[in-house]
Amino acid sequence: MLSPDILHQLIKGGFKDHLVDWVKCYLIHVHGKTQAEKVLDKIDWQIAAVAPYTGLWHFPQG
Repeated sequence: MLSPDILHQLIKGGFKDHLVDWVKCYLIHVHGKTQAEKVLDKIDWQIAAVAPYTGLWHFPQG
């Protein structure tokens, strides 16, 4: 069984630090910096538009 701290580090390291950075680099490579920023803004907007419900934690500032 993984302790919560190790699990947090795995999720943060594997998802946030690696996958999110990779997607940003990929979008810049494929679409160019200006269009990639528009795509990332649209993704951020869609995540922020998720309707709140019990049990979901929402962090509007990231």
